[in-house]
Amino acid sequence: MLNTSISWRFTFMLRVLFALAALVMAGCQSTGPEVQDTEPVIAPVNAPVLDTPKELPPPLPVVPLGIVVSANVPAYLDVENALTKRLDTPFKVFNLDENTGDEILHEMRLKKIESFVAIGNQALSLVSGYSENVEIVYSQIFNPVQNTYRGVAAIPPMAPQLKYWLSLNPDLQHVGVVSSAEFSHLVDELIDAGKSLGIQIVKREVTSDKAALYEFRRLIPVVEGFIILPDASILSPGVLRRMVQHANANSVELLSYNLPIFNLGAYMHVTSAYEDIAERIMDLLQDENLGSQHLKIVRIRVRGAEHYIDIHG
Repeated sequence: MLNTSISWRFTFMLRVLFALAALVMAGCQSTGPEVQDTEPVIAPVNAPVLDTPKELPPPLPVVPLGIVVSANVPAYLDVENALTKRLDTPFKVFNLDENTGDEILHEMRLKKIESFVAIGNQALSLVSGYSENVEIVYSQIFNPVQNTYRGVAAIPPMAPQLKYWLSLNPDLQHVGVVSSAEFSHLVDELIDAGKSLGIQIVKREVTSDKAALYEFRRLIPVVEGFIILPDASILSPGVLRRMVQHANANSVELLSYNLPIFNLGAYMHVTSAYEDIAERIMDLLQDENLGSQHLKIVRIRVRGAEHYIDIHG
């Protein structure tokens, strides 16, 4: 009986152990498929960052002609307007009142400009430092310019001016002029023009505004007319006002190339025609063998008249 009891107990324990083992195996199969561990991919520290390819901007067009304007004043803008109406080639206008000189020079180099028209002193100063291998044509510059450049005279021919003046005043036999040495070329032209009309030009060369006023006062008693050249180096605004007052007090007629002086009381205002300037610039641009050009039209207004008249020289 004892052995039978032990055997039964041993058999029962074996059955329990097999049942437990079966449960353990069933639990392992219900956990799903095994997950494999993977390491993250890490880029090298110094690896280059690749940008999306960008489309390059188109190259700037080459402009063969640059027009540089010294300031936003009618004497310059009217020439620019008259010139651009005549051009049939690409051009670019630069204005020193709208951009700095450095900005303009930078854009000039980007556009690879081959030739320039400089309107006024500041414009010529800028383009003359651009390159030695470009063609420069200037206008509206009263002071002498070195022979390296070609340009258009700022003052119309002297002979038609004197001839018209003489037609208005037959007693005009002596005309005074005071200038610095820089304007001697205009004085020489004036003297030659006077000789052809029987008018004596009485000149004085000075170096300051005080000397200019002194010589002006000395000449007033011996002349019937006086020409005030646009010589800023010796003619200050104060001196010009006193000249106009003194001339009118002594019944001496003044010819001026400056509109404000005419408005102060000068007898005659002489100026150029912007269309004439533009035509002369075109002549120079189209023929590189031409030298500097004289104007062909004299525009004159006399005190008391409402309009200017054009005289073709």
